[in-house]
Amino acid sequence: MYKLAWDLDTRGILLTEENINNIFPPRPVFYEELDLLGFDKFWQYPKVEEPLLWAIGRRYYYEGKLVGEASGGGIFESPQIKVTKEGENLTIKPVDIKKMVTKNQEFLNILINEAIDFIADVYDKYKKRLTNL
Repeated sequence: MYKLAWDLDTRGILLTEENINNIFPPRPVFYEELDLLGFDKFWQYPKVEEPLLWAIGRRYYYEGKLVGEASGGGIFESPQIKVTKEGENLTIKPVDIKKMVTKNQEFLNILINEAIDFIADVYDKYKKRLTNL
């Protein structure tokens, strides 16, 4: 399994063989989530299709730095938002997805080939059952 590192150049992540930043797999965060939680009161960001930053649990990261955290909240209650010092007066630019994919292309090709091999192995294992129906 590959490890992850923050990529400041793309504001994304890089697949690596070494765990440089010791991070767990983050999920991309889009403007709709930020609006829903109330981060629009603290940060400036565009309403675009690309992800704007990354989250691990309810902790939000931009360019590899923890910039905010949400806690509590529910259907009838807004969450508590805490912005870190690095997240004060933040103007967010979207993740450069095309460049991030290009920089990760070698590892992505390996993952694609591993997935294809796995599917072929499972097919070969069970194809006799399909022909006996």
